[in-house]
Parts: sequence; C-alpha cells; structure tokens
Amino acid sequence: MAAAQAAWPAAARADDQAVGDAAGALPGLVRVGAAGPLDTGFSLAAVLGYGYLGSVLAEEDTHHRGAMDLAASVRPARWLAIAARFSGRYDRHTGAGGEADSGWVGDPRLALRAVLPSAGPLSFGAHLGVWMPGAEAPSIEPSATTVDALGLATWAPAQSPLSLTAQLGYRHDRSAESAPDADLLSPADRMALGVSQSSALLAGAGARLALARTELVAEWSWDLLLGEDAPETRRSPMRVGLGLRQPLGPATLVLTGELSLAEAGAPAPMEPLYPVEPRLAVMAGLTMHLGGGDRGGDRLVVEGGAGDRDEEEAPPAPTTGAVEVAVTALGAAALEGAEVELVPAAGGASRTAVTDAEGKARFDDVPGGAARITVRHPEHVEASQKLAVEPGEATRAAVALERALPPGQLRGVVRAWNGRPLAARLTIQPSGTSAKADERGEFELDLPPGEYTVEIEAPGYRSQTRSIVITEGEVVILNVDLRR
Repeated sequence: MAAAQAAWPAAARADDQAVGDAAGALPGLVRVGAAGPLDTGFSLAAVLGYGYLGSVLAEEDTHHRGAMDLAASVRPARWLAIAARFSGRYDRHTGAGGEADSGWVGDPRLALRAVLPSAGPLSFGAHLGVWMPGAEAPSIEPSATTVDALGLATWAPAQSPLSLTAQLGYRHDRSAESAPDADLLSPADRMALGVSQSSALLAGAGARLALARTELVAEWSWDLLLGEDAPETRRSPMRVGLGLRQPLGPATLVLTGELSLAEAGAPAPMEPLYPVEPRLAVMAGLTMHLGGGDRGGDRLVVEGGAGDRDEEEAPPAPTTGAVEVAVTALGAAALEGAEVELVPAAGGASRTAVTDAEGKARFDDVPGGAARITVRHPEHVEASQKLAVEPGEATRAAVALERALPPGQLRGVVRAWNGRPLAARLTIQPSGTSAKADERGEFELDLPPGEYTVEIEAPGYRSQTRSIVITEGEVVILNVDLRR
C-alpha cells in the first residue's frame, strides 16, 4: 500500500481524500460520487433512513419507507476501490378505509471505482455499479441485473475548504424483470417496487465545504428516464440533497436529507413501471476507515512499527508552489485588467491570468524552479521578469509598467531627380521597421517617439541616409530626391 501511495503525484492530497465517504462506503456527497486520490485500507458504512411520500393515489393514502444500507469497500491503492453493499427497504402504505399493506425488499450491489492520478486540483474517475434486485429480501433475479456506468470529476484545490464534484453516466436498467407479475398488483404495491422498465441518463453535481473537522455537502441529481416506456420527464427522479459529516472518535457520523423535485404519481395497472421516490427522506449512520490514511487527522498510520506503535510518516515534499503577481502603473496605482503570462523554465505549458481590481493575479500549482512572467496592458509598455518558484511556498513578484507614449508619424515623398515618383524602400533603424512608397512615391509610417536613421533605396539609384527625430503626437515630413 505504501508503494501505491508514493507513486501518486506530490500535488495530490496524500493525507486525506478530497471528499468523505457516503452510504456506499465510497467517496461522495449524498448520491453523487467523487474522484480524487483514495485513502487506502478498508471502509465500512451503516445507514438507516426514513422516507415520506404522502398521498399520490387520490385515495386518502399514505406511503412510508424505511431503509437500511450496509456497505464495505477495500482500497488496495490510491486509485482503486472495490465495494459491496446491501440495500434493504421496508415499504408500508395505507389506503382508503385504513387498510395497510407492507413488504420488504433487499438488493445486493457491487461497485468498482477507479481514479486517474492528477498533479493539479482537478481529478477524474470512473464508476461501475452492478445492482442485482430480487422479488423479496433476500433474493436475486439474474435477468434483472442493472448496470450503472459513470464518469466523475472533482475540483479540490489543496488550500481551499471548498471542493466541487460532478457525475454523468448511463444506467442500463433491467430491474423490472424482478417483478414479472406487477400488473396484478395494486397501484400502491407497484409504486413500492422501486424498479423501472426504462434505462436512464444519470447526472449530478454538488459541493463539499470543510469547516475544521466537519464536512457540509450539497448536491443535485437527476435520473432522466429514457425510451418508449419512459414516463413524462417531470416524473423522472430528481432530487436535491444536503448532508453533514462529523468525526466521532474512530467513526464519522453521517446525516443527510433529500427533497424530491419530481412530480409524484404511481404507475397505473398495465402502465410501464418507473421508480417513485419519497418526497422527503432523511438518513443517519456511521462510516469508519481502517488502515491507510487516518480520516481523523493529518497523519498516516503505519501498522507493525517498533513496539507495535503508530508512527507518523512525513508527507512527501511538495514539488509545486504558488506565484502572486502585483502590477502597478505610474504613481504606484494598482493596474486592473493587465494580462500576466507565466512560463516555467523547465518547459511546462504557459499560463495566463488577468489582474483584479487590486492589480493582483495568482497562479497555483506552479512547478518549482525558474520561471518568467510577462505583463501586458494596452496602454503600457510590456515588461518581463524572471523569478524562482519555491515549492510549498507563495513566491511574490511586483511589476511596475511604464505608460506607452502616443506614437508620432513619418510622412514623405520619394522622387527621381527629374521629379518622377519612385516606389522606393525605406528601412528604419534601430527598430528595423521597413516601409515601401506607393506608385506616387508617397509613404506614411507610425513610429514611437525617439531618434531614428532612415535609409532610402530604389533600384538604379544611389541610396540616401537621413536622421530624424519623432516626437509624441507630431508628424515629421521627409521628402527625398534620389540620383543615379
């Protein structure tokens, strides 16, 4: 395990994964999974929940749901996790006249999570889930096996308490095969099945905020049902979720709540089945991580040391740092809107940023070593500066730009000794600028203020050299007669 951790880029969070574990014993918010380096070892999760749907059949009916999740995952490396989960559900509904009905359902689930190494704050991963529903708990109907395939992306800057995560994927849903006699059931029982005859596009996004040792999470997720058997879009499961995670000794308390945004309604007899979720659901449980990264602090626990004591392993030395640039104009006033380009001397890709109202721009995760910054602004003279980026630190640079002077203009006519216009070529030194007179022998050229030497040449004529001085905003006239 230690070798797998050492192979991960140094910019990754080596002491803690970016997002804590959800009910499936894998990193995530509520339903939305997260990418990023994993804490190696084992994780366990146990969650209980309650959901309330209320009346949807216009029969003075009520619907209640109890839920239980038991899950475990093993992470042999910081890029791989394998999880097993058992989801149990108890539905109870009461119809007109107070008649009540209830039933249990239990489904095993397997999952594989893989994440790509990343040297920056953005991480990508993939999640493959297999759901094996059955008719009653416990049972499995092989023909009903349902597969989820998801891509994950998580943005988690090392120095920021905020991280963002999103997922997008597809569910090949065959869960309705576990209910072959569903047409004989009442609408309430059909609703309680929780299976679908439609596959789905899976989308979700959310955020995690770390406040000391507490995690707050919020997300939106949508299972857009697809195909000819799919109900109206407004009945596709959509929900918003909130959650809190708080360490309690070796375990972490998990509290979550979800509000359904889909229109409630049960499939009528002979209609295709689709999932109907509670309007409001709350869940509470515990997660625990064993071995590998210690979720409760900033250290890595190594088992089997001298005297069987926990030893602290120093985190890997940082290889990147930050660069903060302050740009000012004449009079030390902060210059907003200046473009700052940073190029590492080691050959990395160039990066650009624009200064804010305080004249500042910042670059994170810059490789250590020599680098060059170049600052440009339309009304000022470009300036460059070399600097040395210190890994693990913020390197600061101050750049003062001189205001660009308005250009002057050089105009004139080139003619032969007999007055015939010549299409001569003019070369301006020391700038190396060149221009050509037109068929009338006329030329016009904008130049910054300064002293110049102008060389005028035309085939078959002797060249001439003239000295000129361009002043700001002024026009200098230069008429030249060339002789053979």
